[in-house]
Amino acid sequence: MLKKYFVICHIPFFLFIISLSLGIGCTRPPKPLPAQNKNISTPQNILLITIDTLRADHLGCYGYSQIQTPAIDSLAQEGIRFEWAFTPVPITLPSHASILTSLYPYTHGVLNNGEYQLSTSIQTLPHILQSHGFATAAFVGAFVLSKQFGLAQGFDLYDDELSPTGEKINEAFPLYNERKAEKVTEAALQWLQEKNPSRFFLWVHYFDPHTPYNPPQPFITEYPDRLYDGEIAYTDQCITGLLQELEKRNILKDTLVVLVGDHGQGLGEHNEMTHGIFLYDATMRVPLLFRYPELAAGIVSSDPVKTIDIPPTILEILKIPLPSEWQGESLFPYFYQPHLSHRKKPAIFLETIFPEANFGWSPLQGIRTKKWKYIKAPRPELYDLQSDPGELNNLLDQYPKQAQNLKNRLQNLLNTLPSPQKNQTVSMNEETRKRLQSLGYVWTNDSATPPNLSQDPKDMIELLNIFDQGYAYYVAGRYPEAVDIFQQILQQDPDNIIVHFLLAASLEKLNHLKEALKGFHEVAYQNPRFNNVHGNMGRVYEKLGNYQKALEEYQKDIKLFPDAPLLYNNVGVLYLKQKNYNMAIEQFEKVLSLTHDQSAHIITHTNLGTAYEMLGMYTRAQEEYQHSLELDPNYLVAHINAGTVFLKTHQIEMAIQEWQKALKIDPQNVHVHFSLGRAFLRNRNFDKAIDHLQEVIRLEPDFLQARILLEKIQKKQTPYN
Repeated sequence: MLKKYFVICHIPFFLFIISLSLGIGCTRPPKPLPAQNKNISTPQNILLITIDTLRADHLGCYGYSQIQTPAIDSLAQEGIRFEWAFTPVPITLPSHASILTSLYPYTHGVLNNGEYQLSTSIQTLPHILQSHGFATAAFVGAFVLSKQFGLAQGFDLYDDELSPTGEKINEAFPLYNERKAEKVTEAALQWLQEKNPSRFFLWVHYFDPHTPYNPPQPFITEYPDRLYDGEIAYTDQCITGLLQELEKRNILKDTLVVLVGDHGQGLGEHNEMTHGIFLYDATMRVPLLFRYPELAAGIVSSDPVKTIDIPPTILEILKIPLPSEWQGESLFPYFYQPHLSHRKKPAIFLETIFPEANFGWSPLQGIRTKKWKYIKAPRPELYDLQSDPGELNNLLDQYPKQAQNLKNRLQNLLNTLPSPQKNQTVSMNEETRKRLQSLGYVWTNDSATPPNLSQDPKDMIELLNIFDQGYAYYVAGRYPEAVDIFQQILQQDPDNIIVHFLLAASLEKLNHLKEALKGFHEVAYQNPRFNNVHGNMGRVYEKLGNYQKALEEYQKDIKLFPDAPLLYNNVGVLYLKQKNYNMAIEQFEKVLSLTHDQSAHIITHTNLGTAYEMLGMYTRAQEEYQHSLELDPNYLVAHINAGTVFLKTHQIEMAIQEWQKALKIDPQNVHVHFSLGRAFLRNRNFDKAIDHLQEVIRLEPDFLQARILLEKIQKKQTPYN
């Protein structure tokens, strides 16, 4: 009997060579500075390139000799490079919100990944450019910048599609949370080719330097011990292709190119391997480049600047009035005088709520000038950046007056900033949480234990690094090691709800279901609203065969997150197992009404097909399977199930065709071979029947039905019907 498939959710790129003005090793002398009153023509187009997790000091143009970044270096050589540019926040979503709004996170209200949404009342750079006749398009490389978080405002097209086409999908709602830089470039170039806009603002976001580091060849070979650098070099190669296409279309000369990092990466400095916890320059300093042929070339400014200065600079170059509420300032004067010693330089405000939101520790705020940095924390910090650029010597006790002065300036700055926008939060449903987890983000803390704001992140970083190792084991599927580390952490921090949750999840993966259920119950006891704890408990109950308890837990999650399609899928599959097919259909239809995600529709149409097939509605079932295959011709489950329906309706040749397609996708699928063996047997094609049945036995020697059928064929005792 053919195994019936339905799906439940459990947790040649080519190298470009830049030519002409973008050539590697270009030694053309810098263009002289233009006179400030020179009438520079307005750029026809704007290209904004943001690169995730990019340290400035890991680029060739910033003096790093161990990497090849010719495209980025060429932009610096042909434009202006800001030596000391800073993000206001070391977190991806808030940082990009600041880049697009010229507002500090304190004001625009997007403070962390995943749970905040940019308010529609805020005027963004793409909004303004759109109103001035620019075609606007964005292409982002990771789910953390999905349109659901509000950054799509003002864009004609906001491409956050992360689902690769033509790949086998083998579990519900595959979490394609990142797309490689080459795919982002290809999507952006396709838009340019198809739309051929007369004037455009194009934002291209590359996520590749973010953890985990896994650059493709040849970069993984060229940087075997520095995979972070390999990801940067690979991203640079993809930027090469983008710039080359603009040059090929003869529009690069009319395009202002802006390149910036959203934040840096700790790489072990101050014991921070990634980012988000601290406000040191390792994670706050970013590269910032502007390139436009009519402006000066090869210019370097050493004055501290901010990423929120990007929108005002673009608008001044375009001669468009600036919104009065923007908090950045135009950097355009630096294009004429790179060192504006006479210019008043406001201090730079820094902040992160990541320690509080994710772990219940103290948030951090800071203020930075060219010489000093003050960090407000349970144990405050003061650094002389000129004598101590690595921020290793806390001078708070030596210079208490300077510390107090900066503390006052920080408070005065906060007092002068407009009142924060009312935080618009996004429900962190299971789908969102899984996507962010797969990118390396631990979930936010809207439902975690109350924060202990007396805990200084400096004192907790060692525990965090232990946690990161455990989490890395969990993501890698090394569940026994993950269990050991999570149990070790709980000995030191027994109330850590996140660790309790991940320990239970690891135990579930090891099929220690009763222990896992006990762990999830502990999480629910600490906080019954902890996101998705009920869904996880439901899944464990389902595995234990207690469908009624599973359904109760799933329904609790749906009450908390009524718009989360993944939850309805799980309930629908549970109804399939209970043979309650009409109720299953109702749940799957709900999924289709809640999401336009292609991967979700592929799975859901197949699940609908299964329900209709079980009701004997074969025509409708086949329609649903074909819907899935129209969306993804290589979806294995739909081919298998469609073949089954053909067999049930006595269309044996059609069944054989579907299963042969399935076999091309998965040549070692035992059940497909067995189905083909039975189908050829019905057609009395004994040779092919024997071939497939023998392959079944080779792949799975204990497949009893195949052995019995093969023996009957060989004895010529086969029932042909």
